[in-house]
Amino acid sequence: MKRQFKLSVSRPCNQIWSDFTPTQMGGFCHSCQMEVIDFTQMTDDEIKGHFTSLASGKKVCGRLKTSQLKSTYTHKLPTTGISSYVKAAAVGLMVLASASIAMAQAPFVNDNLKTKTTIVRPPVSNVDVIAVEKQVVKGIVKDGEGEVMPGVNIVLKGTEIGTVTDINGYFEFPQKLDKGDILLFSFLGYETVAYNVPEQVNNNLEINLTMASLVMLGEIAVDGVYEEPSAIEKMWNKVKSIF
Repeated sequence: MKRQFKLSVSRPCNQIWSDFTPTQMGGFCHSCQMEVIDFTQMTDDEIKGHFTSLASGKKVCGRLKTSQLKSTYTHKLPTTGISSYVKAAAVGLMVLASASIAMAQAPFVNDNLKTKTTIVRPPVSNVDVIAVEKQVVKGIVKDGEGEVMPGVNIVLKGTEIGTVTDINGYFEFPQKLDKGDILLFSFLGYETVAYNVPEQVNNNLEINLTMASLVMLGEIAVDGVYEEPSAIEKMWNKVKSIF
């Protein structure tokens, strides 16, 4: 059975994160005398693991991005009772059936007629290495609404070489780039986008920037969405509906 849930900040906090004493999981708030967990750097799996391992009713204060509040987290609930035995039996039958089919289809092998397999590799020839030509990277930058964005900073990662988009959102990087070079597109209030230069650059390159997620502090509530029944439970429900 799978259970889906969302997170919400039930009691927003007006404390300043930089004032907290750093801890292993985040920071210690001296106002409420609690550790505030920093979820902003966690993956979805790490967030699921944290909340599914909590004792029932335990209070959690945390720091979250608004995008993490919108996400739906899914985890499997442990199976108990007879359903776990039914699943184990079903898996056992499938394994036995697969083994029987494999044995029936296996060709007859005579141990007295074993043959030696020789792997033939083509001779290595001296091939000239063709250098990959550097590429011009140019295009347009737009926001989430499809509007062009002038003044976007574009920098080659690891260097100070860069440019900005013009009034029409257009840009052309000042030097040719190699495959694997990374351009960083940044603008105040927006998430930075990293563009990895491919082997063949699109002549109509379009980069889209999205608004940066706000960060919220406060007591976190776990809002259950619904529990998805297992395949066996779905089958049982169909059987019950017949009678």
